[in-house]
Amino acid sequence: GGAGRPVVDPRVGLSWQFAPKTQLRAAWGLYHQFPQPQTYSEHAAETTLGAQRAQHAVVGLRHERENLLLRAEAYHKPYQDLVVRTGSSRYANAGTGFAQGIDLFAKYGAFLETRVNGWASYSVLRSHRTQPRDFGTDVRLENGPAPYDLTHQFTAVGKVRVVGQLRLGGTYRYVTGAPFTPVVGTEQLASGALLPVDGPVGGARLPAYHRLDLQMSYYWPFGDTGRHIIFYAALNNALDRTNIVDVTYGADYAEREYRYSQFARSVYVGLTLTL
Repeated sequence: GGAGRPVVDPRVGLSWQFAPKTQLRAAWGLYHQFPQPQTYSEHAAETTLGAQRAQHAVVGLRHERENLLLRAEAYHKPYQDLVVRTGSSRYANAGTGFAQGIDLFAKYGAFLETRVNGWASYSVLRSHRTQPRDFGTDVRLENGPAPYDLTHQFTAVGKVRVVGQLRLGGTYRYVTGAPFTPVVGTEQLASGALLPVDGPVGGARLPAYHRLDLQMSYYWPFGDTGRHIIFYAALNNALDRTNIVDVTYGADYAEREYRYSQFARSVYVGLTLTL
């Protein structure tokens, strides 16, 4: 079907500077998103697929002074009319869900201006939504962790000037493993083909993602103002961790097959010249 009737998205935002360098912000709004064109082309039923609806409520606190920025936000986002698969080549605006969490961010210093500079971010998230659960030829709708329900995400990036213009730095990232729906059995059709029987939606998770990168750089100015060379070296994936980024199943659904990241430990060296 088509995209349905037009939508209206009212939004409002407020801010309060209750201290010279500290600001409180709040925002509320409605958001609509139409299904992807691919979904429309796959949808074989007569029913029309309408827009998906989200309500956003966000409260944030921001504090900024010389060389320091602190920011915190809390949000709650309920969803309605989510498009979900209800059968073979059939979809409907039958889903609901929500996302809620807290985002924290801190930044200190400036590159080439302070001895130490960097930033760190942390977020905690809980997100559930209606999803299809396959029982062979039958499809049932069930609420569970959304595919993007990454409970904890942490990133830290930092550089320090050791001596002169020699700097060492590092980047570390940790992310909770993504949820996925495990296959717990199969149903065999008369043709001999196998169809999956799912466990609870979002009932399993990939292992957590870790990655540590290390860098070294040397800044050498020369000649007229603005001319310089930066020598650098990097050790990527210093822990040589092989992260699992996805899971699939073979044709018989007997065993899980994992897809691994291709970022093995590696070393890079180089320079940039600015004239």
